[in-house]
Amino acid sequence: MLSGYSHAPGKLKIILITLVFVIFFHYLIGDSIKFVLQAIDASCWLSQSQKISIDEDTIHYNRLDYLKLRLQGLRGTHYITERHRDEKLNIKYRYIVNDFWLYGKYFCFFVCMLLITRDEQKFYTTKHVKQLFYKNDTIYFGLSEIHHISDVYKFIESSLINVFSPEIVNGVHGEQTVLLGVVRLRQLRLTDQHYGLSEPPFTDEKYMPEWRLPYEELPYNNIYWRIFEPWIPMKTDALKNLLMNIKHYGYYRNYPELEGYKALLARSRQNSLTILKYLKDCKWLNYNTSAIFMDFSLYNLDSNTLILCTLRVEQTPFGGTIPRAEVESIRLFKNLNYMSTLTLIILLFYTVFFIQFFKALLVKLWFNPSEICDSWNQVDVGIYLLNMLLLALIIIRESMVSSILDEIQEASKMQFLELRHPHSVPRLESFGQHGHHHQYLYYELCICRFRY
Repeated sequence: MLSGYSHAPGKLKIILITLVFVIFFHYLIGDSIKFVLQAIDASCWLSQSQKISIDEDTIHYNRLDYLKLRLQGLRGTHYITERHRDEKLNIKYRYIVNDFWLYGKYFCFFVCMLLITRDEQKFYTTKHVKQLFYKNDTIYFGLSEIHHISDVYKFIESSLINVFSPEIVNGVHGEQTVLLGVVRLRQLRLTDQHYGLSEPPFTDEKYMPEWRLPYEELPYNNIYWRIFEPWIPMKTDALKNLLMNIKHYGYYRNYPELEGYKALLARSRQNSLTILKYLKDCKWLNYNTSAIFMDFSLYNLDSNTLILCTLRVEQTPFGGTIPRAEVESIRLFKNLNYMSTLTLIILLFYTVFFIQFFKALLVKLWFNPSEICDSWNQVDVGIYLLNMLLLALIIIRESMVSSILDEIQEASKMQFLELRHPHSVPRLESFGQHGHHHQYLYYELCICRFRY
């Protein structure tokens, strides 16, 4: 634009972002490396002493000139009031003004950052999808109408098979929403009688179809895996134990994520109905079922949003059911190239003011390390650590989103895609059940308000 060339808006934004990164690298890293090299050069190879030249036009002052200058200074002190002569008080007020200006700028742009990171589209997408699967309709079966464990088969056929079949036009899902992979059915079972106040453990024993014992290892199990897999407990690895070792907090009890028996539906409607009929004839769900989870992932093309759905039906000891729908939305592409101009400007100013804030804190603690005992400086250190933690979580999440895109590209249509890793990353350091990176922003906002 400024160079006389008419660039595309996207390319111009990339050029400006690259320019800003180069400037930040030059002043934050490049200058530091340059000064270190200059200091090493000056300390190792001493330069020859230069002759000091005296300017002939320099004015020479005598004692009378210095006396006149001193009299002017004393005359000015008579016009200053008594309270302005206290130098310590003046320095204190100057420090308060500088501190107020520094933290005031940082606090205002931090509030702006908190506002622009809120995504209303994700909120309404989550709300509408949750209502779509929970409420009943004349066309499809809702979770709220499941009153017995046998009603789960009707719900799966109506809301998880027919609504995603292109040959059935029912108007529930538009063409902009597609199903990624297949739907996974997972149930947790209780078989042993348990006495005591602790929660009874879920069974992890291998069964034959129709929950028959003993289990026999047949040579064709790997070929007909759709028939024998629903009766074998799930297998986990070290990565899943680290990222997905979470619990679902139900109304009756808590349910682990990496346990239970799973069954995968197919991509076509006819094959899915065949699998569902097989599970129903073999009584896959019975009175020993404690809870059943229906996990699947949707992708919305218009909003570029990945929707992670976990539908749960709990069976109480009295035979009743308690349904619940858990829906989470993730924006896949949320890097700098897809941000608006206003968001980039606010992010730029926030970065500049955060660097000023960190520089003032570092200089203060560098020249006077005992200042760390001050409670206000400890609050400043907490603000800095929260910023670094938030940055680390964003980097980890973006790397996992990139791996998800590669996994979707290489995955088979008959495979269940586990895409909840970026959503589970904040749970590693979160202080509560529902961990999001916005939670750290709220913590930092409270600290900044206390500091401000």
